[in-house]
Amino acid sequence: MIDKIVCRELEVVNTAGKVVASIASSDNGGIMSVQNTAGKIVAGIAVTEHDSGIMSVQNTAGKIVAFISATDNGGGMSIQNTAGKNIVAINATKDGGGMSIQNTAGKNVIRFGVTEKGNGGIQTYKDGWRIH
Repeated sequence: MIDKIVCRELEVVNTAGKVVASIASSDNGGIMSVQNTAGKIVAGIAVTEHDSGIMSVQNTAGKIVAFISATDNGGGMSIQNTAGKNIVAINATKDGGGMSIQNTAGKNVIRFGVTEKGNGGIQTYKDGWRIH
């Protein structure tokens, strides 16, 4: 039995010898990734330059489609389309929290959350302009 392994990078390979997972050190801390059999990263966890954590999920083309991050107010999450545009974003704010839904151009369609006075608020948009 091995009690401890000390290294700067660790790779896990499948039976074909392809790397499918890795853990490594970085200038900011640590980074972990999981790859598919084609070698594309499909999930990752890392430390940012501001000492907070991020997690991402990529599709088979390697495009980030889901992202979770730590912010000064708590945390945030976004879901992107294959063009990299946010479609749904949820985040903690200084007043509570909020969520927005965007169209494929990345323009807000609806936003709702907690107002500065601690009440609920909903905003709707048409062609990028607030209508309610």
